[in-house]
Amino acid sequence: MSGSSRLMEIEGLNWEKCARHQNSQTCRFVAHLFLCDGCAVKLQHECFNDRPPFYQGLSVDGYCGLCNQRQQVLLRQWFICQICLGVVLSYPKSFAASQSVHNFWESKVRPVLPRLRLDETDTVRLEPFTPGRRSQRTKAATVKTLDFSVLDDSINSETPAFFIELKAGPGSIEEMKEFQLDLNDSNDIANVCNASGVPAYIFHAQVVDEYLPPTRRSIAKGLWWSDCFTLGENLIKVAARRGEDKYAGYYRPTAFSPIATFVDALKKKSYKQLRNRLASQPLPIRQNPR
Repeated sequence: MSGSSRLMEIEGLNWEKCARHQNSQTCRFVAHLFLCDGCAVKLQHECFNDRPPFYQGLSVDGYCGLCNQRQQVLLRQWFICQICLGVVLSYPKSFAASQSVHNFWESKVRPVLPRLRLDETDTVRLEPFTPGRRSQRTKAATVKTLDFSVLDDSINSETPAFFIELKAGPGSIEEMKEFQLDLNDSNDIANVCNASGVPAYIFHAQVVDEYLPPTRRSIAKGLWWSDCFTLGENLIKVAARRGEDKYAGYYRPTAFSPIATFVDALKKKSYKQLRNRLASQPLPIRQNPR
């Protein structure tokens, strides 16, 4: 479709439904996304069931709302329910958080510890909504790895030296009263570490929106780290999230340290101490307090 401001022919099609869902439930909520051409095609094909936008136009120099790059973008409109729109808007935040870990590794870790190799093992993928997808309980029992695996190339082993699980949010650790982690996520970490005997570090990336009206992008402003034992030792409570039917652990923010101190921890091979502790002290699997 051309970039001119034009309403597509939609006669005979049930366009008033969420583009990400495969059912025919009516949805009249219109999402407005500024996207570059490549990301628009990717989103349409991988997330919106090959359903094109019903409108695209208004070319501007701004930020792409998916890849976060500044370039020529077009306004694209789809019918998307607000729950699915929340998922779509989370993708650029996840991409920004992931890139911040890669940038940190390349600039701070690799120059001094080149034998440690960072592999992103659980990459963010654009997906449509699939009915009957496995439950969170089943996922927790079957997940095999975390977001990143770090291998020590000097010992020629396929077993990671440690994992990194990445969490992102708009807040700075220094300004938090409590750090929240969904119970399913903390149990994923525990299950993977216990099953593999490999310890994990937990990174928090502060990701915020940056605006170039009428566009916006997600950028990472800071990174902090903790380890799987220190975080657990700073658990305050397990409770339902406010206004949600999901349970989370609430932790003292002092469990986290500035990312600048992480290189020193790696130089001291603190992950080996964590591995030894994990061998005799498995991480707890926490239940909903119902």
